[in-house]
Amino acid sequence: MKDMFKRILVTMLALMLAVSTISFDSNAASSSQKKKAIKGYYKILNKYYDAYNLIKAGKYGEVKTSKNLSGLWCSQLDVCVKSNSIKSVTPVYSIKDVNSDGIPELFVGLKSVNSAGRKTTCINAVYAYKKKAIMLAEGTGDRAGIELHKKGIIETWHYGGAGLYGHTYSKLPKKKTKLKDVINIEANWGKFSSKKNGGAAKSITQTEFENIEKKYDKTKVSVSWLTLNKNALTATKNGYASYKTYKKNKKK
Repeated sequence: MKDMFKRILVTMLALMLAVSTISFDSNAASSSQKKKAIKGYYKILNKYYDAYNLIKAGKYGEVKTSKNLSGLWCSQLDVCVKSNSIKSVTPVYSIKDVNSDGIPELFVGLKSVNSAGRKTTCINAVYAYKKKAIMLAEGTGDRAGIELHKKGIIETWHYGGAGLYGHTYSKLPKKKTKLKDVINIEANWGKFSSKKNGGAAKSITQTEFENIEKKYDKTKVSVSWLTLNKNALTATKNGYASYKTYKKNKKK
């Protein structure tokens, strides 16, 4: 009986040690990936900073195109330069772990102030990291946009006129760099449809469409932004903890 008890105790201790080791290895891996992600995001943010200065100087044509540099973000800035409203626009960004996998995502946007003094900030691009930074989505804020919701839901929407518009509500699976649709709803000149989990589209009523919109409108969350400048870039270059400390101090 004593020998059996000892064997059980040894087995339990071995299992506890194995679980502890797996947890430690997992945390170490997440920490390593987080460092790599911040390094990757820093490189992308440098591209945005350089592009901003070129466009601000009226040199939009000299901006080097890249898969990781939002063309919509650049074109929005160029429009502001040509309309002489560039002084009312500020490039911003935020680094936030929206799917709780230990590896944060990057949000890039533009903060603007209209003639009445009203401030708005649009999310222009979202990035995730796995071996390299990947753009998940981009938008302009007028005809196509991005919103962040509770529980890590990322909404992309488009507007083609009073009768043509839609929303896609997606989740970013842990350790992934591709959004997975939860539900997509479309309005097409009086006809309404929905697709759940990437499945086939089915017809719905206008009331059902609007109820889905209202449901998700209640779950929108704001992004805490940081102005994209040299000081912010330096803080980000020094790591995630440095970025968070700098951001916290800027709020004071």
